[in-house]
Amino acid sequence: MDPDRPSWTHVFNYTDWQQTLLARMTRWAHRALCRDDPAFLYSAENPSDRGELGKAWRARQVVCLRCPVRDQCLKHALDFPEPYDVWGGFTPPQRAAMKKEQGGSDSDQ
Repeated sequence: MDPDRPSWTHVFNYTDWQQTLLARMTRWAHRALCRDDPAFLYSAENPSDRGELGKAWRARQVVCLRCPVRDQCLKHALDFPEPYDVWGGFTPPQRAAMKKEQGGSDSDQ
């Protein structure tokens, strides 16, 4: 068994990619401020209007500003494309622009 993977991941028959993802996230995600913040409890990805989505994203970005694992979170969202919500203080369009600047694309997903 890979020492970088949590011992419990084999129970769920995760693929190697999923196990790698889980292992990386378990190193930092438990310290993320968003895990206990009410601003992150409900997804706003399908709001009734774009203003509602922008408001939700801004509230989440404020939490990210003081998060101790913001850099790890952003790296995760860029390495394993997260198409929804705020990760590392950046919205999906902002991350897509960063990825494009780095020479990647949205089709990396």
